Amino acid sequence: MSLHKPFRFVATAATTIAHGEAGANSTGPNNTTLFARELTLLRREQLGFSADEADASLASVLAVMPITKSAAEFMRTLAGGELVATLFAAQFPMVYSGEGEGLFSGLERYQYLTTRLVDAATSCSTLPTAWGYVSRKLSLTAPGMAAQKPLMALFALPKPIQSAALTAILKAPELIVMGARLLSDSAKATSAQYADAAKVEQERAVTYSATAAQLAELAGDEGRTLAARIPALSGNSLRHNLLRAPGATRLLTELGLSPDREIVPIAVERFLYAGGNTTKGARAPGAADFYEAIVRRDYPLIDALGGSMDQFVMTRSATSIASWIVCRENNWITERKTNGAVRSDASIFDLVSEITRTRSGIGGKDKESGQMIFSYEVLAAQTSALIEISWQPYTLPLTVGATLSAVRDWAAQGGFIGARSAQGHSQLIADFGDEDRFPLADQYEDYLRANADKLRTGLSSATFGTEAILCGA
Repeated sequence: MSLHKPFRFVATAATTIAHGEAGANSTGPNNTTLFARELTLLRREQLGFSADEADASLASVLAVMPITKSAAEFMRTLAGGELVATLFAAQFPMVYSGEGEGLFSGLERYQYLTTRLVDAATSCSTLPTAWGYVSRKLSLTAPGMAAQKPLMALFALPKPIQSAALTAILKAPELIVMGARLLSDSAKATSAQYADAAKVEQERAVTYSATAAQLAELAGDEGRTLAARIPALSGNSLRHNLLRAPGATRLLTELGLSPDREIVPIAVERFLYAGGNTTKGARAPGAADFYEAIVRRDYPLIDALGGSMDQFVMTRSATSIASWIVCRENNWITERKTNGAVRSDASIFDLVSEITRTRSGIGGKDKESGQMIFSYEVLAAQTSALIEISWQPYTLPLTVGATLSAVRDWAAQGGFIGARSAQGHSQLIADFGDEDRFPLADQYEDYLRANADKLRTGLSSATFGTEAILCGA
């Protein structure tokens, strides 16, 4: 069989899903681990609000912002997301004016503001949480009553627009902070008290309305898209949880082995469960292609997922995996992939919530032994994801079977994706539909049992059926 159609199924969360963002900026306000996010272009039908609603919400922000003619000319040059980001960033110099406060003071205050805004845009999903993050990092006190109106207007913007503003900060932080300083100075120039103190002419505030292009971008009109970071399940987590880990367990179980260093070398275990890694200064042997061909022929799971031997990295794996959380923002792809069968009216921004836990320590004088409160974002229970597994042309049936066997085992073993399963999160129930796609999985498991002696020797010797030790480091 040269071609295999993709295997698609829906998995629904039986519990809330915890799936933390990887990287140094994964922690947001109040020690909160953020859900993994990916940059997405949102279309008109995905946003969940009309152009009129976008215009009205933005107008409410602009109505409470004193803007001069020169500032208005600058604002017209900005994209929609940049405009909202600049209005947001301008609140810091406007609220903490004069000598500033905390780290937002002195000659370097705008440098500090720039770095903290970037960190907030990386680890936050809304403007209120970003404000809290920056305030905490800059040691700022709570804003006074005078700042309430513009802040509340910004915080009331539709969530996709807030996310677009944070994305704009990530792309051009220096531009946003420069614009924030301009708007702050503009606000000062409209004050009679400031003009008298500075002995300058008071400027007249003008009414600024967002341009047609800015509104079209924010509302997704005229075929435009709005860039935003939305929660997503990472392909790396899916590949490990659905394919590699259960596939490795099935392989060892059928061969009567276990991940015991005296029976299966630790390097082989690392290869099977984590993909392996090359040794420092490694050089691929001249027969690397020949060795790889033997390994792929004898071990269909390795053919499916690939990996790295001690001396060389294997070529492209035969299997690909992708997923889409079922929500309004992803309807355009889930409907197309399933002929309209999989869709949702719920916004992804409404599916994310925060859970707070307390870690307790008993005894001890170390600072880490006491109580600690921490939080993390989760996706709501009963959230669904469309998962798709596909194969390269001319993939062997046993390789496909190895993949399907792993998916079947994953579902039978609890269907966990993400993190914090020990705390009761991240369990999914798979719906494989009516079509039986698992005969190839049965064939693969029969193959393992029929060739157990040969395959067992290949793993325990770390040669994988070749004449060389491939995973001995």
